[in-house]
Amino acid sequence: MLFGLPIAQILLFGFALTNEIKNSKIVICDYAQDEASHRLTDRIEASKYFEIEKTILDQRQIEAAFREGKIKLAIVFPANFNKDLLHQSKAQMQVIADASDPNLATTLTSYLSNIVLDYQRSC
Repeated sequence: MLFGLPIAQILLFGFALTNEIKNSKIVICDYAQDEASHRLTDRIEASKYFEIEKTILDQRQIEAAFREGKIKLAIVFPANFNKDLLHQSKAQMQVIADASDPNLATTLTSYLSNIVLDYQRSC
C-alpha cells in the first residue's frame, strides 16, 4: 500500500496534469493585410497554443475583449509590415497580454516569440 498507491498516483496524474497552456483565445489586429502578416497569422493559428477568436481592426475592440475576459493576448501588425521585413530585414509587431495572470501572460508571450523566431528563420 505504501509503495503501490504513490506509483499509481504518479502514473495517473503524470498523464492527466500538465503545465502546458493550449488553445488560448487571442485576437489579431492586422493593419498591414499583406503576405507576411497572413503567413505569420497562419503559423500562429496552426499552433496548438493559440485559438484565434477573431481578426479585428480597432483598438477599442481589443480593450473591450480584454475587459470582458474573452481573450488572453492580442497581436497588432502595423501597416507596411511586409515592406519593413523585406527592406530592413526586421519588422515590429505589438503583442498585448492580459497581465491579470502574469505567469500565463509570460508563457503565452514566450510561445508567440518562438513562433515568430521560427518564422524569421524560415524566411
